[in-house]
Amino acid sequence: MQCFIDLTRQITDYKRHLASNIEIRVGKTLREFGMQIDWLYPVLEKKGLAMEVIASYLRTDTSNLPAFLPIREYLDTLEWSANALNDAHLWLNIGLELNLGDLGLVGYLYQNSGTLGELLYSVERYQVIYMAGMHWKFSQHDSLCEGRYSIHHDYTEGVRHDIEFTISSAISLFSSVSDNPQYIEQINVPYPASHLTDVYSKLWGTNVHFGQACASIIFDSALLNAPIGNSDPRLRQLLQQQIEETLIEIEGRNEFIDQVRLLIKTTMGDELYDLSQLCRQLNISTRTLHRRLKKYDLNYLSLKEEIMVDLAKEALTKTDASITEIGLNLGFSEVSAFVRSFKRLCGVSPLQYRNKPISL
Repeated sequence: MQCFIDLTRQITDYKRHLASNIEIRVGKTLREFGMQIDWLYPVLEKKGLAMEVIASYLRTDTSNLPAFLPIREYLDTLEWSANALNDAHLWLNIGLELNLGDLGLVGYLYQNSGTLGELLYSVERYQVIYMAGMHWKFSQHDSLCEGRYSIHHDYTEGVRHDIEFTISSAISLFSSVSDNPQYIEQINVPYPASHLTDVYSKLWGTNVHFGQACASIIFDSALLNAPIGNSDPRLRQLLQQQIEETLIEIEGRNEFIDQVRLLIKTTMGDELYDLSQLCRQLNISTRTLHRRLKKYDLNYLSLKEEIMVDLAKEALTKTDASITEIGLNLGFSEVSAFVRSFKRLCGVSPLQYRNKPISL
């Protein structure tokens, strides 16, 4: 009973913490925000990195450590901490040691799932609350189940650290519900093999396939029915209710921004389509549009430029269209205006981006 009371108190505290950050969290694009990282600080402190050192790296102080980081900064932080502690597989080991409770409210929900299958369903549904631009997708194929992990970012050392951490966390979770070391059939990672690959076989306990299309873990689907010890159905119901409220708020606020983005994207290049037409389609005034976008630290021009850059990058890397054709299709009357705009936003010209798409 006391445990239940303590967790209920933690739920209240965590909900208050979440509310203080939700305006920031839901007001940004999925690509811009990556990971809730307040759990990361005590983990790194236990590994030997002082809070002052972490704060210094993030250009802040210990009283203002960010609760969320954009994907790029999150990945850079993983790489920096591994280098600072001189441990090439720091996050692989941290993943194996991770306690689900470290993830806060959602982690407690996971801990109190009845079976592993229920837990994995919760991961798919609620992961958007604490990470965006990265996600798990689980699918069953007869006697096997695959958990596929995707991260929307070009490959870096930080991506490797994130994948090692994520796969290790899954292995740690599976180990907690089964004492059978053969439950994992295969692990896939998208990066090539290296001289350190023996570490994977040793710590993950199975052969790893490198250079695959995505990161994934394939395991015996019978494990889905494995019960999770000490789970509390009453607590799970309470946790789920709180999290559903948060999820509805996130999805509701993102829906408006997604709708605006879609309208801009599908009319890009139409010279007759302007701000007033966008507002008519949304059935709101221009003043209301500006006010709602400002609430999320956005504006019409920045959204339009962001979408233009995304479409331009896709055309530059995936088609043979000329720079002139791309510029005209995006609504620029002169190619020089497109080149200037692209260079101002990306730091390089469209031709330079096309010639070196990976490094840029």
